Amino acid sequence: MTNDHHENRQLDEILDHSYRLLREEVPGQRDAVVNEFVKLGACDRRPNRTRPLRAVLLALTACFLLAATLRLLIVASSPSVAYGLESLPRRLLDVQTIRVRGARFVYDMRQPDAAPIKVPFEYLLRRPNKFSITWTGTSQGRGPVEIQRGSRICDGRSVSVTNDTKKQFSTGPILSALSARVETEAFAQMFILTAMLGPPETPFRKIGEEKLNGQWCELYEGQVEDSARITIEKLWFDPTRGHPVRIVRDEVQDDGTARRKEEIDEIAVNVPLADELFQLTPPEDYQPMPRTAETADRKLALSPEPRASSSAMGTKLEAWYSWQLNDRAALVVWRRSPPPAAADDTLDWLSNLDIKPAEPKDRQSARHAWTHQSGKSDEWNWSVVVAAGGAPPQRVAFILELHDTRGNTTSQYVHALHFPDSELEDILVESGRSTLPSDVAVPSLAELRARADQLVRFDDEK
Repeated sequence: MTNDHHENRQLDEILDHSYRLLREEVPGQRDAVVNEFVKLGACDRRPNRTRPLRAVLLALTACFLLAATLRLLIVASSPSVAYGLESLPRRLLDVQTIRVRGARFVYDMRQPDAAPIKVPFEYLLRRPNKFSITWTGTSQGRGPVEIQRGSRICDGRSVSVTNDTKKQFSTGPILSALSARVETEAFAQMFILTAMLGPPETPFRKIGEEKLNGQWCELYEGQVEDSARITIEKLWFDPTRGHPVRIVRDEVQDDGTARRKEEIDEIAVNVPLADELFQLTPPEDYQPMPRTAETADRKLALSPEPRASSSAMGTKLEAWYSWQLNDRAALVVWRRSPPPAAADDTLDWLSNLDIKPAEPKDRQSARHAWTHQSGKSDEWNWSVVVAAGGAPPQRVAFILELHDTRGNTTSQYVHALHFPDSELEDILVESGRSTLPSDVAVPSLAELRARADQLVRFDDEK
């Protein structure tokens, strides 16, 4: 009796070890394995009482080898189980819809031990020209923490913005169909991707596997440090669907403890999203937002206004759009405050400026070539920038840092947007109309890529 129990425990251990992967819910897998077992006579059909343990183990081993082989064949024939986290940025270019839902945790600085306020949020994307964002703003003075919430919605023809806390709204037409397309891709390729993976420099490492809602997921951990805090991100990645299904971010406190910063508990890809989700009818008691001066020329397809601007002690650095040229190069449109004059009164518009790839961190500098140098602080420069050397980055993104003589640094993160060549040619033409002088010829995509190839060859020959 004791020996029988011992043998049963051994068999249980073997089964648990060998069939863990086979228990994953891959469609058709169970039927395929069972059918093959039936064909081969289920290994050995002699009564259990007459079979020695050694024969049982040998028979089971043969069955396990068969099952493992079938598993490999099933996995190899099904592209849904071949995805890895590193290919997520590229694969997100192909999805048509995305829905992300989660919550942020807001803490009262006056009562650090009090439970946080959980504020839900939702991001929706439907290519080619629709998106919706719910935003949250927090502030705290001497009184309790103040939370403002609102939304920004694009239906392909207009953009609507609400401040639900102040009961305000604003609606206005989009400059052009191309502008709606570009704004949607900026939301998808920058905002959504950062929501999932954090900044480009966030290093992830696999720390195990875990079952979530009945599906085995790969569990990853990443850590990013800014000037204020360290944030630890845990990510549950479903390799059968090719995207994360849960994300949590914790902020490390001064005493070493961590507190929850954000949770994303729903990520749905290629699901139906109705038109109504991208339409906004503000409630009757909402008032119009104060309007800002409109400077965009309605004859232009893309607004020439800065996409991002930063300044410090009189030093200014601004960025427009950036277009991806290949897997490591981009056209970057940017401008800056005037550089200090050299001894001969000449101006070097790259002086005190560092251009670095956003990832990996050990790649300290990027290669730069002028396409158009404006020579003015209020006009745009066109630069071809290449992350030369090493493997191509997952995201073609760069950091521009402008230093002044007092030690202050102004920086801009520039993420290059990817478009098919047929669209990119048209985008370059419209970019030239918006940001180049009328007497400057707009370089073609082939010319820009040739400049990028020259930078790569120069780096290889060094």
